[in-house]
Amino acid sequence: EYPNPPTVRHLVHHTSGVRDYIGLMRLAGNRDEDFFTDPEVLAVINRQRELNFQPGAEYLYSNAGYFLLGQIVAAVSGQTLREFAEAHFFAPLGMTHTHFHDDHNEIVTRRATGYSPTDDGFRINVTTLDMVGDGGVFTTVEDWVAWDRNLESGTVGGAEWVALMHQRGVLNSGDTIPYAFGISHGEHRGLATVGHGGAWVGYRAGMTRYPETGYAFVALCNGSHIDPMGLIAATAEVYLGDRMEPLEEPDESGEGATPDAGGNQAEDEPPGEDIAGRDRYAGSFYSPELDATYHIRGVGTAGLSMRVGKWDPLTLAEVEDGVLRIGGLVLRFSDLAEGRFSSVMLDAGRVKNLRFTRVQSGDQGGR
Repeated sequence: EYPNPPTVRHLVHHTSGVRDYIGLMRLAGNRDEDFFTDPEVLAVINRQRELNFQPGAEYLYSNAGYFLLGQIVAAVSGQTLREFAEAHFFAPLGMTHTHFHDDHNEIVTRRATGYSPTDDGFRINVTTLDMVGDGGVFTTVEDWVAWDRNLESGTVGGAEWVALMHQRGVLNSGDTIPYAFGISHGEHRGLATVGHGGAWVGYRAGMTRYPETGYAFVALCNGSHIDPMGLIAATAEVYLGDRMEPLEEPDESGEGATPDAGGNQAEDEPPGEDIAGRDRYAGSFYSPELDATYHIRGVGTAGLSMRVGKWDPLTLAEVEDGVLRIGGLVLRFSDLAEGRFSSVMLDAGRVKNLRFTRVQSGDQGGR
């Protein structure tokens, strides 16, 4: 339990502060190809003792929010999310080829396989997971048309439901955010838009509605290298360009650039992999919220690597004294005692302020 628990509304608008479960499962040492279950996801969410921020303070997309909303629907209705959506939305709208895919082993006729590019071509990239709510919808372009029309007609849900779907979230500060009920408000060259994009394994998808014009566009893609929202925007400009504001001319003056003393554009120095005083960092650090242990070891004469769970060893770089980084994962060390750091705070995008403490080898739980 959190000291200040988020509400259902917070989950809907991604203002809950609940840490993203996909990030948590990865940080616990799982790889993208590993299998885990709904109970395991609920367990890692339930182990969290902190939020990314106080509910309502900020907006930060979290897959945990809509996964939990699916769990709430199941608990209240006595049906799985798949059964509930079929009975109350998809069947009444005639969406006969749409479902929440909660069994990755289920055969679906005419299914498009997902692909990701490699150095010499492509590889199949499909999920082994069964989580739904935050994703997992299988559909067709024809079925999507029925869903899109319902966002205008309210055939299912009525006018009140349509209005609710478009209702934006409001932060504690009183500021309104673009995100509503699973769709987000925006604008494209002066035209108001409502839509959403998604990405998972070898699939990319997006939809954008232009309510003032009566046009809507969708892109369902089976390649992780494809930009559906970019395709939609380009297509919309073909059909709606005469109703849009003129394209902004690119600034070719060079104004606003910040040259360095030598007249070249300033660049950030890359973090160094040769780490002075690396023994301060080396050791094992345990997180009870992940139930996982991070093992940091010396490599070569001055480097550090980190290992957790099923990950291959990762080479760490020092951003500044007491701060190590690998990609978007930042480790902030503190509490120096007897020449060694005893605490770590981890930030990794949709997971923030995850705490670790130094443990002796063999004393920690987890992996």
